[in-house]
Amino acid sequence: MNFLAFPFFAFFIPGVTLACTPVKTLPEQGLKEENEAVVTVNEAIPPPNILLITADDLGKNLSCYGDEVIQTPNIDGLAQNGLIFNNGYVTQSSSSPSRSSILTGLYPHANGHIGLANHGFKINDEKLDNIPAYLNKKGYRNGIIGKLHVSPASIFPFDYSRQDVHETRDMELVVDRVEEFISLSSEKPFFLYLNYFDPHAPLLQKVNNRPEKVFEVSDVKPFDYQGVDDVKQLQRIADYYSCVKRLDEGIGLLLKKIKELDVLKNTVVIFVGDNGAPFTRGKGACYESSVNVPFLISWPQKIKVNSKSDALVSTVDIFPTIIDILGNNIPENIQGRSLLPILNETSESIRDNLFTEFNYHGKMLDHFFPRRTIRNKQYKLILNLAANYIPNGLTGVDGDTSFNMSQQSKYNDTWVQKVYNRLKSPPEIEFFDLINDPFEKNNLSEKTEYKEIIAEMKKQLEDWMTATNDPYNSEEVILNEIESLKENQ
Repeated sequence: MNFLAFPFFAFFIPGVTLACTPVKTLPEQGLKEENEAVVTVNEAIPPPNILLITADDLGKNLSCYGDEVIQTPNIDGLAQNGLIFNNGYVTQSSSSPSRSSILTGLYPHANGHIGLANHGFKINDEKLDNIPAYLNKKGYRNGIIGKLHVSPASIFPFDYSRQDVHETRDMELVVDRVEEFISLSSEKPFFLYLNYFDPHAPLLQKVNNRPEKVFEVSDVKPFDYQGVDDVKQLQRIADYYSCVKRLDEGIGLLLKKIKELDVLKNTVVIFVGDNGAPFTRGKGACYESSVNVPFLISWPQKIKVNSKSDALVSTVDIFPTIIDILGNNIPENIQGRSLLPILNETSESIRDNLFTEFNYHGKMLDHFFPRRTIRNKQYKLILNLAANYIPNGLTGVDGDTSFNMSQQSKYNDTWVQKVYNRLKSPPEIEFFDLINDPFEKNNLSEKTEYKEIIAEMKKQLEDWMTATNDPYNSEEVILNEIESLKENQ
């Protein structure tokens, strides 16, 4: 069965779609950095500029998220001038599906973009609304700098497109393109979708003398979710941190420029990673290290500075939030929820359960291992939909060889080897206590004391799959997909 031919469904999800209601006015309160009062978040006049920044394969390896290896003062500054989400998630830990959700407000299985665009996957409805199409109708000028990686590109009406920086690590060139776009947009509000390639593989230590100082093996330690301490892996980690540092320097140049252009005061800045870091268990899976990413929003004088939120939020919420910022009703088919109740402090939460998924990376059998997850404040359940039909899951990504390292005898009888072996041959259900086990080392699915909780969360997950017309809610569809992949190998 060719899933790309699977029809698009427009639907209402009970309890998921957020009805647009008037947003309460914020009480006046002084800002730490300025003496002006906080303005109501959804004040519609003048309409704000929107700067949406993605960093390719950026995990939560930032000092504002507590990373002890690196200092990222420029991204930290962005966080301090707005709100940082501790529990911000992508819908799928793979670039194209993740970005498709950002742009459409739909989960990958709903918009059809379940794998990478360069492997033939695409959005299955060319009339599907999306951020640039929506804002174009609202009088915005739309620009993209860098990677789109969502197909078909024709459904996104960008007035300005610079793909010459698709894989660039030249931070000065990126700023030049931003200045060019903003200068052309002076009479209209703008939407700029700015995509940095760092820290995507290949992990280049230094480009154009950036970063000023690279990381060495002695500067780093094994990732907590990997535990592999081989020198080769530590060098890869060091190179990754060098890429993150270069990204931070680039963000510093960017913020300096947009301040010079005097547009920052009425610009909503959204900064997210598109998936976890390019390491095994950090990308191409459903673990926290794969889907829990940096997620920051700032809007001078509209969002309280130096704010933090533990709410469960997703990048699928970005599109409905933009709609809500403009004071418009959110369409019923949008699956994300507006973040405004959190941004204006009228609510601490917008959902009790958060969902993620994985389908494909590349279009090949060893890149197909459909998963669905649900998490609440404490627990997380992963449903491995093909566990009984496919012997092995994806054990490597972007050249990371930590799985092979984990099979060395020195890792025998350790949690390191255990988690890698579970990654290779996952059971149907994985269940974790995220408060006590944030790196998902101990699968509790066989523990009798969690039987009722597991059953309840599994039903909630299956109900969500049904409500969202998930094609992989069918055993027959999965089996047909596997057979089709085998035939085309």
